[in-house]
Amino acid sequence: MIFMETKSIRKQFHNREVVRGIDVEIKQGEILALIGTNGAGKSTTLAMLLGILQPDAGTITRWREDFRAHIGVQLQSTPFFEGYTAEENLRLFAALYNVKVDKQQIQRKLEECNLQEARKTLASRLSGGQQKRLAIAVTTLHNPDFIILDEPAAGLDPRARHKVRNMIQ
Repeated sequence: MIFMETKSIRKQFHNREVVRGIDVEIKQGEILALIGTNGAGKSTTLAMLLGILQPDAGTITRWREDFRAHIGVQLQSTPFFEGYTAEENLRLFAALYNVKVDKQQIQRKLEECNLQEARKTLASRLSGGQQKRLAIAVTTLHNPDFIILDEPAAGLDPRARHKVRNMIQ
């Protein structure tokens, strides 16, 4: 199944073309990485895939009309609710997604993300790696069909980067 397909998408800001004719087909089960230097247009491309920005030219075809409800997005930094634990943040994000979760589901998600030891820790006090894993837990809480992770391993030490890569796979 094809989730998204782009044909010759382009985007320009202030007479500077930042995305130049990208063609991509994203299928179910695939992992796609956008790699490039700062200013290469990666974030702009993600914003177009998410429907936040419209391309100036080209087309984006998505697998369903209500695609936004079926996407999980982890941005470069996730703004967790201040003063709340990892577990409480999961509950709050579940409410935002309008997903009913019970104690066992929260526990399973914490285990999946190797955060069971840190469940009662304030999100702001988690290590960088733990915060990234919590961000992925939040992103996948509603079992999305399609997941976008924006620099999920940025700023992590090699061990934490390895854990995040394993979670993604």
